[in-house]
Amino acid sequence: MPRTVPLTLILCAFLLPSAPAGDLDDFHWREPFDHVEAWSARPDWLSEPSATATVSGDGQTACFQVQEPRRGMKWSRPIPVTSLKELPYLVVRYRAENLDTTSTDYLLYLDDRKQEQLSPLRLCDAAADGQWHVAAVDLGSLADSDAVYAMAVHVRAGSEGKAKLWLDSIALTDDV
Repeated sequence: MPRTVPLTLILCAFLLPSAPAGDLDDFHWREPFDHVEAWSARPDWLSEPSATATVSGDGQTACFQVQEPRRGMKWSRPIPVTSLKELPYLVVRYRAENLDTTSTDYLLYLDDRKQEQLSPLRLCDAAADGQWHVAAVDLGSLADSDAVYAMAVHVRAGSEGKAKLWLDSIALTDDV
């Protein structure tokens, strides 16, 4: 008796080769930085916020800036609900200048709706030497929740002022 192949398997055989190769293997969420309008300034989150802080972008990289010495600004944005069981690693590519690296406040915050402040990267963890760096953090050991819902960035200028933080990649991923 001849064996028949279901129509759905035949369709899949034709469709799969045309999918971009990265789509099938990549398992992550990545901030695209194509529109910085998603980032909202949060001066009410600081006791002495910068009055002139800005965020700008070129379609691939965001630049968060605080000009005044010893002042700061926090920006936040919602993200799609992201499972930390499936995507337990945070990987960030950044470049920083003139940050207050003596502060233990967060550089990058994730909202897991449980902890008051989930801070995988703090200002004192950052290298503010003007060079590009990659930081990777295992969130499984830090988070009290199984998911994250939003993120925030904090730039605090050192005594010289003119602090800048460039971000070209923030990703939640299943592998470092």
